[in-house]
Amino acid sequence: MTLLVKDNFSEQAESIRKSVIAEGFGDEVGPDGFNYTGINKSEATDLVDKVGGFVEEFDMKMSFFRLNLQGEMPHSYVHSDEICADWAGLLYLNPVETSRGGTAFWRHKQMKWDRLPDDDEVEALGLSQEEFGEQLSEDWKKQELWEMSGFIGMKFNRFLVYPTKVFHSRYPHEGFGQDGNDGRLVWVCFFNGQINYSE
Repeated sequence: MTLLVKDNFSEQAESIRKSVIAEGFGDEVGPDGFNYTGINKSEATDLVDKVGGFVEEFDMKMSFFRLNLQGEMPHSYVHSDEICADWAGLLYLNPVETSRGGTAFWRHKQMKWDRLPDDDEVEALGLSQEEFGEQLSEDWKKQELWEMSGFIGMKFNRFLVYPTKVFHSRYPHEGFGQDGNDGRLVWVCFFNGQINYSE
């Protein structure tokens, strides 16, 4: 799995955090049709420019801030985001005193896949793409079918990039905190392009 981690990503991280919390959060329906809580779609020009600085043929598809609070659980224990773009980026915005967990990557215990399989791998199972998609959507909801294959810890102003096809989740799965001041706060973006790892 190809990952990129950049610490101390933005000089504006602290002011961005304060601004987003002050603006507040709402609900949005995602590309997958699910309703998502704790969304702030404020423009993040500084952050987008930072990403574009190390990506050739950069094409930002979507970006938003996400707040997850205590008691909130994801729609699935594991998922992928390939419908959004080729790459996902995640900027952690919790200060050290409220940082908890991070991002986990998962492998299917039986099939040994850590990302969406190629078409020929699906065909080898004797399933249509539709049948496979339905089965995978069900498997994502069953935590016992998965084993953790990697983990990146939350750290203020740490930016993580990974292919959207990999199976992943926030971890722990449940949100934390009571509001924007102590809840799990991240900036999420999805983009296409060629990553320059030397930057």
